[in-house]
Amino acid sequence: MRCTCIGDIAVVYVPAELEHREHEIAETVCQRDSRVSVVVRRLGRCGEFRQ
Repeated sequence: MRCTCIGDIAVVYVPAELEHREHEIAETVCQRDSRVSVVVRRLGRCGEFRQ
């Protein structure tokens, strides 16, 4: 699992084998970092552009 914080938003990549635990992961991220108020799950691939 990877997590990137942008201000008070945490962008989380959750692999398929951990999708059933996504709510627990979001709660843990919010509890561990007091600056984070929103956790979002990243979909798709980074760096992929279509014209």
